[in-house]
Amino acid sequence: MRRLALLLLFATSGVAQEIPVSDPTFEPQAVLDTAGIATSGDRFITVWGRGDNRGIFFSITDLNGTLIRGPVTIALTGGHPAIGSGVSGSLVVWLDENSAYTATIDKDGNVGSRTLLISRPLLVSPSSVVWNGSRFLVLIRTAPAGVIGFVLGPNGEPLSGPLALSDWTATAGADAAGFIVFAPVAVDPSHPEKGFTIQARRIDSSGAVSTATPTTTEVVTGALPDVAATGHLLSWHFGTRIAPCRDRLQRRAAV
Repeated sequence: MRRLALLLLFATSGVAQEIPVSDPTFEPQAVLDTAGIATSGDRFITVWGRGDNRGIFFSITDLNGTLIRGPVTIALTGGHPAIGSGVSGSLVVWLDENSAYTATIDKDGNVGSRTLLISRPLLVSPSSVVWNGSRFLVLIRTAPAGVIGFVLGPNGEPLSGPLALSDWTATAGADAAGFIVFAPVAVDPSHPEKGFTIQARRIDSSGAVSTATPTTTEVVTGALPDVAATGHLLSWHFGTRIAPCRDRLQRRAAV
C-alpha cells in the first residue's frame, strides 16, 4: 500500500512547496476520490471525497498554505465533490448513491445543513459550481450523456432546476445578469457522427433559460469537443486544436 495524503502546492521564492491538507492514508490510490479548491476571502478551502462513497471532507489554509483548520467532515457518506465560492462562503455539491446534496461552508469553516438537491438514477458527478455575484449555478453530469443545471441563492437555497442544458456535455461562465452555458449540439441528433457545433444558452438569476444560439459556425467531426468557459471567454478543444472565441462571446454577452 502507498501512503497518500491530499496536498496543495504553493510557490515560495520560485520553489513549489507541498502542504498536506488531509490525513494521510494507507489506501490504494484507486479508491481516492476527486478534490476541488476554492478561494474564500484570504483563505483556500479544499474539499475531497475519500472514495467508495465513504465521505466528503474539507480543510482550510491561508494564502501561504498554512493549515488553519481541518480535516473537517461534511458528510460521512458520498463522493465526487465540487466547490465554488460566493459572497457568504462556499457551496459544496456531491453525490450520495442516486442523490445530489449541497452544503455551505462559511469563511470560518462552519458547515451548514445538508440539503437534498435532486434524487434520480444515472447521476454521474457534479462538474462545476459557478458564482455570478448573487447566485450559484450547479452543473451535474448524467448518464449515458447529458448535463442538468440548478440555480441556487447565495446561501445555497434552491431556486430553479433541474434544467436540461445539454444532451452531451457543457460548461458555464457568469456575469452580473446570470450565466451563459456553452454546449456542443449535434448537427443531426440522429447521427452525431456528422459533427457538432457549439451553442450558448443564457440563464438569468431567476433560472429562466433562453433558447440556444450558435456560438460557432465550425462543425467539429470525429470527436465530441471539450468546452471550457471563463466569464465570456470560451475555448473548445478537439484533437490537438484549441480555438479561443473571445470577441464573439463579448458581443454575445447581452443575449
